[in-house]
Amino acid sequence: MLPRFFFYLFILVIHAACILFGPCYHSCLLIVNASRPFLFNQAHNFRTHRGMSMGITSASIGLCGLVYSQINDHFFKDEQGDDEHQMYLFLVFFAFAMAGGMLLGSFFLGPLDFGKTPSVVETAPLLHSDDTPMIGNSIQPQHRNKDEEAERDEPCLSGLDFFTHPVGFALFVTLFIGLGLGYVYLASIGPILLALPSAVATSNAQHLRNIHVSTFSIANCASRAGFGTLSDILKSKFGVHRIWVFWAALVGLTASLFYLVTGVTTPETLLPCTISVAVVYGIVFGVAPATTSEFGTDVFARNWGWLLFAPAIGSQSFNILFGALYDRQAKRQGVDVCQGTICFRRAFEIGIMASVVCLLVISWAIVKMRLYNRIAR
Repeated sequence: MLPRFFFYLFILVIHAACILFGPCYHSCLLIVNASRPFLFNQAHNFRTHRGMSMGITSASIGLCGLVYSQINDHFFKDEQGDDEHQMYLFLVFFAFAMAGGMLLGSFFLGPLDFGKTPSVVETAPLLHSDDTPMIGNSIQPQHRNKDEEAERDEPCLSGLDFFTHPVGFALFVTLFIGLGLGYVYLASIGPILLALPSAVATSNAQHLRNIHVSTFSIANCASRAGFGTLSDILKSKFGVHRIWVFWAALVGLTASLFYLVTGVTTPETLLPCTISVAVVYGIVFGVAPATTSEFGTDVFARNWGWLLFAPAIGSQSFNILFGALYDRQAKRQGVDVCQGTICFRRAFEIGIMASVVCLLVISWAIVKMRLYNRIAR
């Protein structure tokens, strides 16, 4: 049992390193998509701790922004007003780092040859079958029977059945709106800071931006691991369905955006908003894989692959909306860099309405499936 445990731990560390030191957000989405088999293995091997295992795995992505923002802040400083040249050099560095990270991953994340294994292990196949968990003989018979029984009791919904299920539909909407708004906030943190009056007078706007990106990354990383584990505790100890975690996250997102459009006037007052939005972003991305696995471990990779379209489409949709409203206000002012909170207020007012819609969808799913009652543990 121990050798196989260290094997999975080793793969987890390599997986995190390749995400952290390879590509950043957009390229990390490719890594996450390619890592579906790894999450699939976790769904089988950690059935009682899926939130913790998947949350910690996805938390490695959250550190990506911290690493690259600090590299940008310390080695690509805009000291002579040549911001475009420094940005070009940083993008060149980023390209080589991305290529190097992918190359490193190719040596470790490929097919593995175990060679000869002891006869006691050969009695249980490593690959999953319909009635055998992937851990195989490392589990005692009585425990294995309980796991097999739990797996057989799981539903197996995919495709149209998954998206028409109230929880599946609510999960898609949550990823579309929650992650879409979280990403557009992170991607637009530079224009938001430059629109604030005190930030305009600050000569080191690059440093301000990197502080917020680093803060967002740390809060995002901690949130994924922490709330992924919390969702396991709530479900196993108190019978609370994971969808309630999303409900609480959307309440937090709505409150954060309301604070953004009404109370933010300086970079200092923007920092609490950055932290709260990052926490919500981490909650959704950290708990969503475990929630998806509850529709059936055999169809987890397929369902999670389809769900990843939600943040991709949502982030681009809200980005287009923010850019259009920002450009229209800048055109009215006759400048390239828009000034004042009016530059981003309207976009996030629409975001508040979208968050309320998402809350209503989640509430409908809770009522429809009667998840206000304690679920069987």
